[in-house]
Amino acid sequence: MNESFKRKLQAYHEGTLSEAEREEIEAELEKLEAYQVYLDEAMNEEEESRERSEDQRRQREEGKVQRLKERKIIRRAKWKSRGITVLIVLIVMGAVWGGSKLATKYYYTQREVGSTGQAMREVNQQALSSIVEMTMPNRYLAINLQDPGVFFDMNIEGSVQHKVGSHLRSEKELRQRYLWGRIRDTRVQSRDSAPYMNDLTRIEEGSFWLPGGSERATEQAGNAKVWQALSELPKMTVSELYISLDKEYEQPELDDAFAGLRVTPDWFAVRSGQEWAGVGYTIGDEKGNSRKAQPAEYLNLSVQYPIGLSWAGDVFLSPGEKPDETRSWADGMVRALKRIAQSPEVAKSVSSIDFGAAAAEVQKNGGKVYGVVVTGRSEELAKLQGKAWMKGAIVRMGESMLDTEQDDPYVPQSQRHEVSLP
Repeated sequence: MNESFKRKLQAYHEGTLSEAEREEIEAELEKLEAYQVYLDEAMNEEEESRERSEDQRRQREEGKVQRLKERKIIRRAKWKSRGITVLIVLIVMGAVWGGSKLATKYYYTQREVGSTGQAMREVNQQALSSIVEMTMPNRYLAINLQDPGVFFDMNIEGSVQHKVGSHLRSEKELRQRYLWGRIRDTRVQSRDSAPYMNDLTRIEEGSFWLPGGSERATEQAGNAKVWQALSELPKMTVSELYISLDKEYEQPELDDAFAGLRVTPDWFAVRSGQEWAGVGYTIGDEKGNSRKAQPAEYLNLSVQYPIGLSWAGDVFLSPGEKPDETRSWADGMVRALKRIAQSPEVAKSVSSIDFGAAAAEVQKNGGKVYGVVVTGRSEELAKLQGKAWMKGAIVRMGESMLDTEQDDPYVPQSQRHEVSLP
């Protein structure tokens, strides 16, 4: 705005302009007003555009922040969902595992099987223990593990212990796996051999012979080496003798024969009809023909599957049942063999012996003894050579080891019962 226009505008306000000048000023003022309106509108539009741009920027930023929040919420929700899923899975797995554990424990340790009122674990464990005690001279099974697992499986593990004097030696390891009450795997391993075996009870040494064999004189010739070995062993050496008698004795009769001696008859072998179970022995003649050996012809073979028991004879007692002192030793053997036969799957898994047939044979012949395992100091065992009932016997030596303990004079089973009476 120049100075001339300012003076005219001042004169216009004062009313001193001519009509023509006044109209000219008013026309200029109208132009200025139109300019102002245009400028206001342009400025408003620019402001609105800036505001819109600012709003859009702010909305974009807010949208970005919102999306980040939403992503965080979604991510947190996903992890929470995963956590809940994992927790549910763990709870379900724990419930299934715990339920299976309880059901498995009940199945093997509480549910009664058979007529004995005992659970499966106890029945099978007793069967295994009694099989070892009755078929492996002077040995017993020490159970190391009897663990019901989950999903109806169970393991029974044990070691065959051989006791000579005060010494114990583990000879074999037994592991038996069960699934749904059935034996799925049985492994028996000797400590001195790597391969697994299927037969727990076979005695490879051939420590016994039945009476009546035509070649006993040949086997008796080996006695001299045994007595010589006993005499040469140092004092305080405890040894084990396997004695095959020349005839069968009643167990109490033979047990009484050791009265007062500082030795212990640990195990008595009886005729069971299973002495060569599954051996399949055949005889060939000069023409090349072969035939199955008859029972009498087996007498010249060493017994592969001896059956016997210690003097106690109280095997397989049911819960709450007490030993019966009126039951004979032979009755105890028959009872034990029958109870093993009631667990045929267990028996078959570790032995070739038919325990039912063995029980019938022992019952038939009255449990007469043809062999005995005796332990004691070597010098005390050597004194057995002069006993009348040792005439015609076959003697084989088992384990020998140093031992400072001395046996007390032996008290027969009959005298023990007499002492226990009031």
